[in-house]
Amino acid sequence: ERVQSELAELRSQYQCKLNALEEEQAKANASISELERDLKSKESEIAQTSYVESDRSSTINALEQKLSLSRSESLKLEQRLSDKTEELKLIQSELADVKERYEREIKDAVTEEKNLSDDQAKEKDQIATSAAELDAKEAAKSEPSSVVGDVVGDVVGDVVG
Repeated sequence: ERVQSELAELRSQYQCKLNALEEEQAKANASISELERDLKSKESEIAQTSYVESDRSSTINALEQKLSLSRSESLKLEQRLSDKTEELKLIQSELADVKERYEREIKDAVTEEKNLSDDQAKEKDQIATSAAELDAKEAAKSEPSSVVGDVVGDVVGDVVG
């Protein structure tokens, strides 16, 4: 009986230990389950982060390509602007030369017009003088016969008188 009592006590101790071990195992299993859930959650977060990172990386690559293209276009536009600026400077220089020539030609034309106007006025004066001289000569031609008649009449009047 003692053996049975010891055996019962051993069984009771064994059962307590077994219950304690089962309880620990259940807690461990619960912890393992929780850790597995956490692990799956973390793996899901890692996968999501990897996807977002991959997407951002793709976006960054696309933006870098656009930026590179934009820089290339910007350089082309800067070169074109520089070329057009040089063309503009050349045109402005040519315009200044043409303007200077035009102003000289206008000044020369004004001077020429004044000279022609002066010459025309002199010629009018000469024509008027020549016309007056001609009129005087014609008057002088017709006047001697009437002057002679007057002189003859005066002489005859003096003789008669």
